[in-house]
Amino acid sequence: MAGDHLLSIDVGTQSVRALLFDLRGNLLAGTRVLVEPYFSAKPGWLEQDPTYFWSLMCRACRQLWASTPHTASTWR
Repeated sequence: MAGDHLLSIDVGTQSVRALLFDLRGNLLAGTRVLVEPYFSAKPGWLEQDPTYFWSLMCRACRQLWASTPHTASTWR
């Protein structure tokens, strides 16, 4: 169908990306939000608050929707 798209979220150790694809797999738009480095007081440990990654994902999606005519309101 015309107007159908796929949203991909990539949460990595250095950034969170929101990517918009058409149904043929062509990348239409993408945004990237950097993850602040995390340092633990315990050697070898790595812990992050899940709400931190949620907020970065939301920010990446808002930036994506602002950068493309495919806004969040047109998604089903």
